[in-house]
Amino acid sequence: MLSTFIDQVSYVVHALFPIGTLIIALIVGYSAAQINRKNKMVDVAMHCITRYDIISHDRTQVTTREQVLSYYRRYFGLKSDQFDYWLSGLIDAENMASWSYATLNGFEQEKHLCYLVDGKEECMTFAEGWKESLGVHDAPNATFVRVVEKIRELAKKDIGRKEKYYELIKLLELTEEIERDFIKFADVRFFFMRIRGGNMRAFRKIEERHHKRVEGVNGTLDR
Repeated sequence: MLSTFIDQVSYVVHALFPIGTLIIALIVGYSAAQINRKNKMVDVAMHCITRYDIISHDRTQVTTREQVLSYYRRYFGLKSDQFDYWLSGLIDAENMASWSYATLNGFEQEKHLCYLVDGKEECMTFAEGWKESLGVHDAPNATFVRVVEKIRELAKKDIGRKEKYYELIKLLELTEEIERDFIKFADVRFFFMRIRGGNMRAFRKIEERHHKRVEGVNGTLDR
């Protein structure tokens, strides 16, 4: 009887072994795909940071209107690429929120660049630089243009910076919803499993939970 039981166990083990092997292979393969995706996202983020550093350095060298126009076109060209990388899943929600807030801040503070014309100083504001750059982005990236226009409108609102930040995240979250077909097309999948660095909705919930915890701690300290 013991021999029969051992035979039955052996049969079950042999029957389940291929299934177990397949499951382990899928887990290992999915983990490797996740790591590859994360490494790619790091590479893209570093690429964007390097481009921004170069553009920022060149900003300090401008002396003519043509150079100012070139700066703004390159700056918003980088923002357009960041936008596309984000929708393609190559930029995570946290970086996208941070970089988009920097754009909002540029509009809000009316940042500007000055140059010389016949020995006289003239300046071009951030908003003017954006308008001058529109011809480069309007046709090829209309969605990006609409989002930046919404960010520009948000910058003008008479509300606190924290409220603007959360409205910005909601704008990006809505953009993900509108562009869900493109996002689905661009997503990387391992068999039926989706590999993506999170989304803006999940990031918003994390930020809201963090904000509540901070408020709770501050409230406790004030007692």
